[in-house]
Amino acid sequence: MGSATTGFDLVDASTGSSICQSIKIPSYGVVECTTIASEIAEGTNIEAKLSATTYGCAGADATLCQYKQLSTGAYPAVTATDISSGSMVFTGTNFFTATTYEARTTYCGIYADTVSVDSATQVTATWTLGIPPCGTAKPVLTFNTTELLDYASGVADVVNNLTIASSSAGLSISWAGGEQLQIQSAGLASLLKEDPSINNITVCENLCAFSEADSTSAHGSCTLPEVSTSYSDTNYGIQTSHQLDSGVYISHHASKDPAPMFDGDLLIQFTAAGADSWFGMKFKTGYVAVLDKVKYFVPGENLKSFYINNTVLQGSNDDWATAVDIYTAPDTVSSGWNYVNFEDPAT
Repeated sequence: MGSATTGFDLVDASTGSSICQSIKIPSYGVVECTTIASEIAEGTNIEAKLSATTYGCAGADATLCQYKQLSTGAYPAVTATDISSGSMVFTGTNFFTATTYEARTTYCGIYADTVSVDSATQVTATWTLGIPPCGTAKPVLTFNTTELLDYASGVADVVNNLTIASSSAGLSISWAGGEQLQIQSAGLASLLKEDPSINNITVCENLCAFSEADSTSAHGSCTLPEVSTSYSDTNYGIQTSHQLDSGVYISHHASKDPAPMFDGDLLIQFTAAGADSWFGMKFKTGYVAVLDKVKYFVPGENLKSFYINNTVLQGSNDDWATAVDIYTAPDTVSSGWNYVNFEDPAT
């Protein structure tokens, strides 16, 4: 019996009723049974059932096939659940406070980031990005050890509907996108993080990529996509790659035009000595550049060492008050043209 086995169950030998809420076979010969939320008397004889055939205890010791309760005492029970504080607070009885138990909570299939057992009558579950607003669903509260997984009984459905208070308004951005869109909705970010293929934001039918770093429990944030229209394609080449040329160039040398650094013509050169030479181009306010490939020329094998770790490509979103390194020439550069491909949407 292996992980591909189907139709397997564990049943009460006297009634033929299943004692398992769910069955899992993680590996050959190993069965994990989550018992039903009903009392099973200690010593109940258990049989294995495969499809329509049942199998009794094959060994000489029949007690090996009897139900044995490994934990003693009353089981945890939930009497009330409250989400008004921004966390999910369970009130009840017999919650396990011993350090040998780890409390876990899921709501609509999403695990809470932290679950604290405040006392034998209260447990608090917190999602860093907010309680998922998945409508009406029943939370699951368990207390786990290395051998046991005890479910708290009495948990009722919790209603937490998706509500949007507001969103970023008046954004004026480039056709190439790249700006952050915020939607003020408690817990929305938890849904977007869990499964972006199902829970996502689209703008003009284009995916707005979820940004966890820019999201909080109060709002979800995504990076606005490029928008391809006949106008943006014709005038800005949104769907096509072309040589980047802003027409406004900057460099460390105030008296020389740095444009030849970007024209792709090796016969027209820019010559300026300096240990800290730098060159770049600026874009009109509100416009951004999206890089998919950069090429640079190393004029000879004996000059490679001047480029290694010294040629750095940077980008800035605040008029060069600060800059971010997005490429540094490695020790694998070759003489002649070197090509760098960018696949990260952030660049």
